[in-house]
Amino acid sequence: MKELPFFRVYSRDSRAKTSRASEKVEIKANMLYSKSMLTQYIQAAMRKAKYEILEGNEGFYGEIPGFQGVYSNAETLEECRDLLQEVLEDWILLNISDNTPIPEIAGINLQLSRSPELALS
Repeated sequence: MKELPFFRVYSRDSRAKTSRASEKVEIKANMLYSKSMLTQYIQAAMRKAKYEILEGNEGFYGEIPGFQGVYSNAETLEECRDLLQEVLEDWILLNISDNTPIPEIAGINLQLSRSPELALS
């Protein structure tokens, strides 16, 4: 039988949560914990966003410093913010799936440990 991966989610304000994917109760608790942390992470990143009015009043440009490739532009500031958050969410998922480092923000580290040795350390 194939060994299922461990995962760990970190926060400066809490202990690391570790689970084996086959343990449904722990997974449910960790998924809720992870969702809350993911929401907090996204909100913290969005607070760091910088916006500019494009020349000729052609809309708005937004980016989040430290998050390479996360930017948006739209006709209104609200649309620009919404699109920037969508881009950030996709960027996070892509980097997690590729195991690419994600910057820690507001004491939240979204790096996942996929090997049992790292998860138990």
